[in-house]
Amino acid sequence: MDTIVAPITPLINSAVIVVRISGDDALKVLKLFDISNLEHRRVYNATYYGSEVRDDVILTFFKAPNSYTGEDVLEVSFHGNPLIVSSFISDCYKLGFRFAEPGEFTKRRFLNGKIDLSQAESILDLINSKSKYSIQFSYNTLTGALKKRVDSIISKMVDIGSVIEAFIEFPEEELDQSSFDNLYHEIELISNEVSTLISNYNTIQHYKTGFAVVIAGKPNVGKSSLLNFLLSQERSIVSDIPGTTRDYILEYANLGGIPIKLIDTAGVRSSSDTIEKLGIDRSLEMIQHADLVIVLLDASSFDDEDRYILDITKDKTRLIFVNKVDLVANLDIEHDLAFSLKYSIDVDKIVPKITEKLSLSDSDSAYTSVLINDRHLTLFKDFLSCLNSLVNGLTSLDLDIAAFELQQSLNILYEITGERYTDSILNNIFERFCIGK
Repeated sequence: MDTIVAPITPLINSAVIVVRISGDDALKVLKLFDISNLEHRRVYNATYYGSEVRDDVILTFFKAPNSYTGEDVLEVSFHGNPLIVSSFISDCYKLGFRFAEPGEFTKRRFLNGKIDLSQAESILDLINSKSKYSIQFSYNTLTGALKKRVDSIISKMVDIGSVIEAFIEFPEEELDQSSFDNLYHEIELISNEVSTLISNYNTIQHYKTGFAVVIAGKPNVGKSSLLNFLLSQERSIVSDIPGTTRDYILEYANLGGIPIKLIDTAGVRSSSDTIEKLGIDRSLEMIQHADLVIVLLDASSFDDEDRYILDITKDKTRLIFVNKVDLVANLDIEHDLAFSLKYSIDVDKIVPKITEKLSLSDSDSAYTSVLINDRHLTLFKDFLSCLNSLVNGLTSLDLDIAAFELQQSLNILYEITGERYTDSILNNIFERFCIGK
């Protein structure tokens, strides 16, 4: 393969800019430095004698196959001036190198057998993670958690295939029911394992992309004040005039390591104002699609409008918060938390209460869960479909169909790990990476 070059840190004025070179001819670049021999995993100080500029640099050499890509790799740390690095890359072109495509270093890492395809994808997920949970999910996959589970399923499917092939090869042998019962049992266990991975997809995706948290309540209970408190900034207009927020406001926040899409809705009440009614209708729609609804009540004013909101959210995952406790001596409203935003009474309990509601259960621990992406989800669903066809083939004693469906299911699993791939699959994955990765 060609020898490639690209900066692996941002090409901006900074303390340091690092450039990576990978390929069989990587050491040709030493012609540009006052050094001729490098040892594996050693760091050297050298001078870059470019065609246009000079610089003192740090060289680090990784000899194949013990490098990121599995090829000879040289990383050069320059003083952080993009002009110096651009000059160096131009000099590399003269040596026959080419600029790396997005994700090409990681693509070569995969093609050279350093990681499987699910691990390669997890690198991008790790870089783009928006929460500590998502980072841990991605790290689990990067270190081979998904690969181990898929390899285990492949091993079990191969064993099932061996039994089916034996039935086909020796048709004179009588097929006893116990043999089929054992196959059905093994297939059911595999199906349950894959179904669990699929069912965890939505939960884990929330920790990756964010939970939709809707703040709902009648007008003037403090919804905008609560939003501003959670964002620690004045994003919503706070006013004593009911109906100030006439449409929903969407903001992103990270609460206790959990990514949140905070939605401040228009106050839900009866209204003759056409524009306000549109906002209320949209609020009701947002409530229906929310992952968590925070119902905000006014301690000094509990009425039928509050009861209506509590009724339409009773089947949702929700928290009932009561604001303005400074206005009452005794609080006679069922709630999860009471506070006063105006006087900062118990407001320190708000974020912990929200994160507690959204945090993973022990059975969904971030340290054991694996991140499956949209590609994996589609393939796992196709796999379950093949399993169903496999069972149908066994039930009807059409063993050739059963063997065919088993091979199809194996091909799907091989596609998850990258043992089976097409150029279009690789291009679709790695073109989403940044230059230098």
